Amino acid sequence: RYVDGINYYIGSHEDVIPLEYHLLGFKPTEWSTIDTLCLVQEMARQMSWNYHDLDRYTALLALNNINLTYYNELFGLTLPYQIPIVPDYGEFPESPMKAGFELNPSFALKSEIQNFLD
Repeated sequence: RYVDGINYYIGSHEDVIPLEYHLLGFKPTEWSTIDTLCLVQEMARQMSWNYHDLDRYTALLALNNINLTYYNELFGLTLPYQIPIVPDYGEFPESPMKAGFELNPSFALKSEIQNFLD
């Protein structure tokens, strides 16, 4: 098992732990299957950068006429500590969207969000 390999390594290298561990007085504990699952889930989240952008944008449009504060309370910043590679995204006057495709939320969605907030 993967977990057994990690625990073997930790057990056989107790005298060569990283400097940070010494400074913090931290000793590694036994690794579990749950630790591996959590690590893989976090890696998938970080590497996919999937924050449901279209859903967030649709909600933003639906709440725009109501109150932008509600949107910020519901969604907030995705990763406020992360600095984008291109901080100034610029403007794109011509959208490459297909003709006839609308991002305006339906009345039903606006009502559903408003009912949720009330």
